[in-house]
Amino acid sequence: MFFKRKKRPVPELISPSAVLLIECPGKRLYASREDNPAAKAFFSLLSSEPLSVSLSREGALAVGALQKPLPADGACAAAKPGDLVLCGDGRLALCLEACGGPFTRLARIGSDVPEAFTASLAGGGATVTFSLEWSE
Repeated sequence: MFFKRKKRPVPELISPSAVLLIECPGKRLYASREDNPAAKAFFSLLSSEPLSVSLSREGALAVGALQKPLPADGACAAAKPGDLVLCGDGRLALCLEACGGPFTRLARIGSDVPEAFTASLAGGGATVTFSLEWSE
């Protein structure tokens, strides 16, 4: 005798996505990636290991040197607080106040940059660690 099998629903596949974790003295910030070649290269760089960068305050930005160059397009003429950008000269910067310049936006922090982070840079600089956290 031949039995007809009931069709079972196919489970929906969930693919994990990476969220940028920015750890500074006493704070953990989360940022979402922009959709451009520089952001993809930055996230690819972080896929193997976290990156620590010494940031120092330069006007409206917290700026630090990168060990590897990233592709820059300079498409962003202005940055808002909470933007992680690649400056025209190839340095990584976290925007603390609104400012203009040739930037390539890499990521955007979901909320405003906390004052505690800004205060940690007041003494001249702070080491910030960038890593990826995976979610479903």
